[in-house]
Amino acid sequence: MAIIEEVIYRLDADGEIPVAVAVRPAPDGGVILVLRLADLSEVEITGAAPKAASLHDLCCAPDAAGRWSCGITIDV
Repeated sequence: MAIIEEVIYRLDADGEIPVAVAVRPAPDGGVILVLRLADLSEVEITGAAPKAASLHDLCCAPDAAGRWSCGITIDV
């Protein structure tokens, strides 16, 4: 959830948006997430800006093949 809030903050405060994401294991068993950011002026805006993320229906789990995905509700 913290990364979603960070992305929303970067968009709102700095006018930056992620255009690529890399994830790798961290030594402590967690993950290291690296975002490549672009200036908002470099992308096509297609909807309202996100304002917050909701914990309602938050889902983050691997599928049968071991690929992870995440679903989250974003408030605009």
